[in-house]
Amino acid sequence: MLAEFRKLKAPSQEGAFRLGARIGPSFRVAMSHEGHLTVAIEVLRTGDSSPRHFENLRYDPPRELSVEGDDGARREQLATLVCRAREEALQIAFVRIATTILGGTEHALSEKELEARLDEFVSLFRALNRPATETIQGVWGELAVILWSQDPATAIVAWHSNPRALHDFAAGDDGLEVKTCGTGLREHEIRLDQLLERKGGRTCLASIVVVEADDGLTIGDLRDAIAERVGGAPELLRRLEAIITRSLGITWREAATRRFDADRARKGLRFYAASDVPSVARSIPPAVSDVRFRVDLSNVARSPREALVAGGNSFFAAMIAV
Repeated sequence: MLAEFRKLKAPSQEGAFRLGARIGPSFRVAMSHEGHLTVAIEVLRTGDSSPRHFENLRYDPPRELSVEGDDGARREQLATLVCRAREEALQIAFVRIATTILGGTEHALSEKELEARLDEFVSLFRALNRPATETIQGVWGELAVILWSQDPATAIVAWHSNPRALHDFAAGDDGLEVKTCGTGLREHEIRLDQLLERKGGRTCLASIVVVEADDGLTIGDLRDAIAERVGGAPELLRRLEAIITRSLGITWREAATRRFDADRARKGLRFYAASDVPSVARSIPPAVSDVRFRVDLSNVARSPREALVAGGNSFFAAMIAV
């Protein structure tokens, strides 16, 4: 989309737009008279959406606009979402979020549906300026687990949308917590309650050795690879994008350039049943909470996949590749 935008020429008439390639049934990349990156949206005006103006973002409901092309000017009824930022990194983020939130549909949206998508879009765009809720390395590790899982669609659905969630992935009474570490000891900080198991459920710890490398993969690379594995399913990609964006917050620029060795990480991926993880006493007084400790798993035997999926456990069968 950004490459298509750069091919466009700014329209000569004030208030006009020049349209480019389609990114969905009713969405096209465009350029405003001021040279701003724009998504032009074809939608029947019903009065269900309102103008929204922010520092780097402007939305205007459907109205009749002048559209310039190689064959002259014409009038079209369009809504417009304009990125007023000149910074390339922010334009790339705008394109990524817009393509995921607005472009992932097989039918033209009503203005009411568009309003709901705009709420989602604005929420994510504003999250780019908020504090991160997870480290870049942590998000990378969780995405790697999704990419390498047996069923990435199930993994995305199970991925936490709340940073305060007990486990990174959960389904019913089953939970999977992902921990990353650099070179050296396979040492992680763990909350005691992350190792406790619910009756009828299982808890597992995934440990990944994550090392930066110039030829490694970024979070964006992992996102794209996951999208390919799930076949571009719109709802799954919207959930994936939302969790990534909110988790990274203001660190998204740094995350776009940090690369980690995926081959080494995959070879170093280990799964451990919670019951096998060394721990402090698991029975603590009711008045004591938020117990945290560091554990070295270097000499702890990993749990075989067969043991974790025993009894037909569909969650771990989906989360752990064969």
